[in-house]
Amino acid sequence: MMFSIIHALCDIVYPRLCAVCGNWVGAGGQTLCWDCRTRLHWITPPFCRCCGDPAEGVATHAFECGFCKRSPPAFDCARSLLRYAGVCGTLIQKFKYANACWTAAEMVQWLETGARLHFPVAQIDGVMAVPLSARKQRERTYNQSHLLASGLSRRLRIPYSDGLRRCRYTISQTHLNMMARRRNVRGAFTVRIPEWVLGRRILVIDDVMTTGATLNECARILRLAGATGVYALSVARG
Repeated sequence: MMFSIIHALCDIVYPRLCAVCGNWVGAGGQTLCWDCRTRLHWITPPFCRCCGDPAEGVATHAFECGFCKRSPPAFDCARSLLRYAGVCGTLIQKFKYANACWTAAEMVQWLETGARLHFPVAQIDGVMAVPLSARKQRERTYNQSHLLASGLSRRLRIPYSDGLRRCRYTISQTHLNMMARRRNVRGAFTVRIPEWVLGRRILVIDDVMTTGATLNECARILRLAGATGVYALSVARG
C-alpha cells in the first residue's frame, strides 16, 4: 500500500509522458501513451520461417523467402516483433540516439514475449548482444543492444555474456544494399571466449534487423567458435 501511495505521488509531481508524442501516459503506464500504442505495427504471419521477413498476402504453409533459399543464413532462425516505422521507428531512434535508456524496460518485456513465442527458450544456454565498435561506444556512451540483451537474460534467467566483440570499425549500413551490407560486416566480429560458446545454443539480440547481415555475421562467427545453435531476435524489422 505504501508503494502504491508513493507511485501515485510521483505521478502527480513527475507525470509519466509518452516517449514518442509527449502526452500523459497515465498511472501505471510505462513508455507509450494509449494512442501511440495502438499505432504499433506488430509483425504477424505470414513471414519467412528462417529469417522472419514479413510477406504480403496469405500463406497456408511454412515457407522460406527467396534470399534464404539462395543464401541460407548462419542462424537457425530470426524473428522481429514490430515494423520499424511510425511510432516504433521514433521510439528506437530516441532510445538509440537520444539517451532514452529508460525506454529499454518495456522493449525488454516485448522481447521476452517474442523469445518465448518463437524459440525453445528452455534449450537456450546464453544471451548475447550485437556489439558496437569502440569508437561508436565512446560516442554514444552505451550500447542499446546490450541494455536489451542483459535485461532479457534476467527475465529469462539465462546467462548473459559479452562474448562478441567488434574487432573493426564499419561504416553505417543505412544506405547500403543487401550485398554491400554483408561485405561491410564480413570479419567485423570475433568471439572473446570460444570455450564459453562451444556446444551452447546462443540467442543474439539487436534493436533493429534490416537485411539480417549483421546478425548473420554474428551467427557465422559463433558457429565457427562451436555454437550448436544460434537464434536472432530484434525489436524491429526495417
